[in-house]
Amino acid sequence: MKHSFSYDEYDACLESGEVDAVYIVLPNPLHCEYTVRAARKCIHMLCEKPMAPTSSECAEMNEMTTSFLEFPGEVSAAFTTSFGAADSGAYDVVGTEGTLRVDLAYEYAGELRHILTVKGKTRERTFRKRDQFAPELSRIPARGR
Repeated sequence: MKHSFSYDEYDACLESGEVDAVYIVLPNPLHCEYTVRAARKCIHMLCEKPMAPTSSECAEMNEMTTSFLEFPGEVSAAFTTSFGAADSGAYDVVGTEGTLRVDLAYEYAGELRHILTVKGKTRERTFRKRDQFAPELSRIPARGR
């Protein structure tokens, strides 16, 4: 390790260019302060559970959350939730052979629409209106398995 920093030097650490991410394993009452300070410096962070001792601190920390999942066969997925950004009910899944846009993915007021583009060809499919409150994860095997 080239450098080490004390608690008093935390901001200097975040500004040093030496770290891309921090792991917050402090006493619970310090989670919010140190996580927010890292986020404001555009440093990735992983915060130990519990996120924070109060719901108001959790809400402050939850302004933007990203999760990155890795699956067998070099398959990965990233999900970003931002409560401070413009309202959007769509998301895009990007793969090596194309993209899938799911529109009204989180809404229940209208049809669900998939726009699949593979090798420059686009197909669109719609699904009837239904509750979208709970996401469903399905295992889709990778090609060649």
